[in-house]
Amino acid sequence: MADAASDGAASRGGLRRPCIKCGYELAGLADDAKCPECGAAVSQSVAGDLCLAPMATIRSMATGARLVSLACILTPIGLIGLLVDSIVSGGRSEEFYALFGIGFTLLVGNLWIVGWWKLTPRSPEAPNVKLRGRAGAVIRALLILAIVSEIDAVVAAVAAVIRRGWPPPSTNAGLAALIVVGVACGAVVLLVTLATIALGFTHTRRIALLIPDLRLARSARRLFWIGAGLLLVEAGILVILGLIAEGHLQSIEFMRPYLAIGGMLILVYLVVAFILMVLRLARGLRRLAGAEGQIVPQTA
Repeated sequence: MADAASDGAASRGGLRRPCIKCGYELAGLADDAKCPECGAAVSQSVAGDLCLAPMATIRSMATGARLVSLACILTPIGLIGLLVDSIVSGGRSEEFYALFGIGFTLLVGNLWIVGWWKLTPRSPEAPNVKLRGRAGAVIRALLILAIVSEIDAVVAAVAAVIRRGWPPPSTNAGLAALIVVGVACGAVVLLVTLATIALGFTHTRRIALLIPDLRLARSARRLFWIGAGLLLVEAGILVILGLIAEGHLQSIEFMRPYLAIGGMLILVYLVVAFILMVLRLARGLRRLAGAEGQIVPQTA
């Protein structure tokens, strides 16, 4: 056992490895040892090290993180731009907004899907490297559902625009059905996106902890717990709003608008925390990919 641990330590080729909890330098210690500073197991900091993965996989994951970040940033920019345009122009045709929505959904949706697909790769043929995990596997399944729903929504919306019925006349049952399908699929895409964000905090933290960068590890942990707290508060607000709508909490009916505004603000903070987490992961992956195995961890 000691020989295997020594071999594992030697196989790291003298690369610096800080303790993932306190930053103490662990180079030369066996995998079954403990950190002399805080007592944490060395295996927590070196097992599953992303440095052991192929550089092509690391670069692909870095690209995926950048694409996810770009999709998150473009979404509010597009919505704000559309709102400003509707105010300045006095309102364009409904077909223009429908086509804009189709194009914008394709752009942002594909960036999101391709980015997360690259961020949840199969584990490479390397010891102790497991990249996907349970959260990553669920994200992959959600991406497949999002692809199918996105295609259905776009096809339904395009068919409705081509038929020039927006909204459809009540006598055109076929076109109305297409619109219903498009709206339903769009709702599925939205729910899948929210679920991916929730799981993305877990998966992103997992990948960040595989990079020998203490600052990134601490940042990932901090943002993960911030995101988890915001998700819980957002879920609580939604439950309360639902109960008020059902008439079970009439005594706090006057708080509905304040709760709605609070929920929107928390959602904004949640998205900002998620963007920061993914951007920092992308930076860590780019640094790791550019180092070609010569990692000098950040310990400040």
